[in-house]
Amino acid sequence: MIIYYKTKTPLIEKFREEFECSIYEEPSFAQKWGFGKDIQNPDIYFHSGNLKSSDLELMMKSKKIIVNSNTIKSQIVAKTNSTITNNRIEVIYPYTSVLKFKKKKFKKAFKDIHNIDKKTKLIYFTAKNFEKTGVIQFLKILQNLESTNFKGVISATPEQLKALVPVLKEMNLSDKVVLAQGDIFRASDIFVLPTSNKLFASNVLRAMACKCVVFVTDTNHSFEIVDNFSIMNAPDDPSIIHKIDMLLQNPDEIKKIQKQNFIKAKEFTFDEQYKKLI
Repeated sequence: MIIYYKTKTPLIEKFREEFECSIYEEPSFAQKWGFGKDIQNPDIYFHSGNLKSSDLELMMKSKKIIVNSNTIKSQIVAKTNSTITNNRIEVIYPYTSVLKFKKKKFKKAFKDIHNIDKKTKLIYFTAKNFEKTGVIQFLKILQNLESTNFKGVISATPEQLKALVPVLKEMNLSDKVVLAQGDIFRASDIFVLPTSNKLFASNVLRAMACKCVVFVTDTNHSFEIVDNFSIMNAPDDPSIIHKIDMLLQNPDEIKKIQKQNFIKAKEFTFDEQYKKLI
């Protein structure tokens, strides 16, 4: 079996360990001109990242294509004028770890460190690229909330956090936002990602697995795994402000959605996704 991938993942590595696979090699100059060994095209093409014309050319020659969203699947069919049909493409979403843990324990530890009242809800944002993932939009959401029983939390590198200090001061949010390092998902109540990035945001799955309410834009491919309530029509979708305000006034609803998201995340563990691949 010949496979092709741009990015090696644990899922692909396990697949290679269990099955006899060789990696697709770009044809040599001689092969392109019909000399030497025949060109062997991939049996399975594992696609990741943006969709380029060179990807489509090789997909056309592949027997099976695996992508991580239905959006990418539809794009492939459309861009090849249905030459590549739906039944040649399989969707396997990214996976996440789902661990048993007591959320109250993590929330208490974080709140104790930062001197936050135990009844205060934590609204979280984290990302590698602040500009594309909507940190300013996140802050504007916090700025416009009517409820006061919340603290915003942003985690990032020290350099990114340092750059946010004057921004928070300018927006009068210095007292409402905690800047931290590390993973704060398990302590958080609500995770908001007003991103303009299209590729599947793994943090959405991570947040669901850590029992958070999640909001994400409909242009990011991760919107496919959340319910309609959680989808933002744009990074500056004003309806999210009202939804978060409603949640902050209704703690039982927060717990209900957190539980639903945790159960949903169990569908996307490594073992479950590997079963689909097999």
